[in-house]
Amino acid sequence: MTKEEIIAAIRNCADELGRVPTVAELKEMRRINLRTIRRFFGRYADALREAGFDPHGAGYKLDLDTLFRDWAEVARRVGKLPGILEYSKQSRYSVGPTVTRKSIRQRPVTSRRLGGFFSAMDPVLSGISANQW
Repeated sequence: MTKEEIIAAIRNCADELGRVPTVAELKEMRRINLRTIRRFFGRYADALREAGFDPHGAGYKLDLDTLFRDWAEVARRVGKLPGILEYSKQSRYSVGPTVTRKSIRQRPVTSRRLGGFFSAMDPVLSGISANQW
């Protein structure tokens, strides 16, 4: 296995999944394990960068603009303000840092980091159709 083959495998998996693959997915789909990745790149995050992706997930802090854009993309796809379950299924990122500790049933997503921005925007955004976002 070469470095170029690993990069191609990451890109192919991303195309199939519609998102960046995890190490476990890469291993399952292309039989490439973490040891091989580390031999060529040092860290999986570095392999993702070389494949043209931004590493994200545990250990990568996202800026508020990125989180908001992701939330807005999910809202457009589902055609309404996403509940926490919809957001967790559709989002590229973990919902952990973006939710409050209140009930996580089908409530619109709220955020500690945004000071309740999403909750405050509910009345505003509920009157706007998805194609206006």
